[in-house]
Amino acid sequence: MTLIWRGKNGDYLAFRVEPRLITVLTFAVRLQDDFSGQRPLGRVEVSLAGLSRKPWQNLSGYYLWTDLDRTETYTVTIEAEWYLPSKETVRPTDLEKKLPVRKIILKPNPLYPFPAAATLLRGVVKQNDQPVGQATVEVTASTASTITDAQGEFVLYFKEDHSNKVEIVIKKGATVKKIEKEIMEGKTTSAGVINLT
Repeated sequence: MTLIWRGKNGDYLAFRVEPRLITVLTFAVRLQDDFSGQRPLGRVEVSLAGLSRKPWQNLSGYYLWTDLDRTETYTVTIEAEWYLPSKETVRPTDLEKKLPVRKIILKPNPLYPFPAAATLLRGVVKQNDQPVGQATVEVTASTASTITDAQGEFVLYFKEDHSNKVEIVIKKGATVKKIEKEIMEGKTTSAGVINLT
């Protein structure tokens, strides 16, 4: 926008004034590492399904989208090198209006750089000698749970003390299998290949 101003000596001067840019936060996403409770490690890509516009990230690690329709429902897609893929549905109208933030917890995948003293249980799920991806793997009477990757591999990590026998439940569709394994605190235990039959 150009403003014209007449000086004292009668001359006309032109000034270029840039309009003020105002954006409105639609919603933000805060990612949290399920193992450490901290910000995620490594490369993380966050996007909205069906929209090419990328979010911008502030210094606190929040991913922010501005000037979107608050009445719409959005699918946040997360791809990361050390975490399982994640898709979360977000409705801005369900969030607090003054602070529209959604926390998303990311579960480490088998490639995650766990510390040496972590208590882990690793294994592979197969059916008819083929890897089974997207199978849920849970420990009975524990918060430990995960999903197998495309190669059928999984890693269960225990944030609480564990040095005993645990029951593991593997589910894929209507198929359910239970096994027992002895794990030790601060060690990695192998469950080997688990066949779903």
